Amino acid sequence: MKDVRYIRKEKGVSPVIATILMVAITVVLAATVYIMVSMYTKPTTVQIQGALMYDSISSNPAKGWANFTVQMSQPANGVNLTKLKVTVGGTTYTWGSGVGKGIPDGSTIKVGIIDANGDGNLNNGEYIYIYISGQDISGQKVIVAASGFSGTLAGTIGS
Repeated sequence: MKDVRYIRKEKGVSPVIATILMVAITVVLAATVYIMVSMYTKPTTVQIQGALMYDSISSNPAKGWANFTVQMSQPANGVNLTKLKVTVGGTTYTWGSGVGKGIPDGSTIKVGIIDANGDGNLNNGEYIYIYISGQDISGQKVIVAASGFSGTLAGTIGS
């Protein structure tokens, strides 16, 4: 028999290709870790959650009066009154400085907040009253928003 020797050739990936693959894998892993970590470190805006409950007993929308009770589940510690904006029927009014100031003073519309505990915040269970002289405000939507917060409290007059 013949002596047949098998010559084994070792083939592999060239060093250039190997380097490119290693860099690509590292970049993909780094990007994946960055995306995962960035989801946990994003600053989130506190959201206002809840509703405005229309009080049909103390309201008279045909004469321009509407009262709401704040039903707020978040934030738990309330929202500073100076950050509030109240929208009535599509027109937005920014709250004046100080507790109990109507929006705006000296006009035909008055929006007030009864700060029951006197802490300068809008809290769960407190009241918002609206008066627009000489107008039937039945069916108007009322929205309360606050600067620095996402979300709103909303209710409809007469519902």
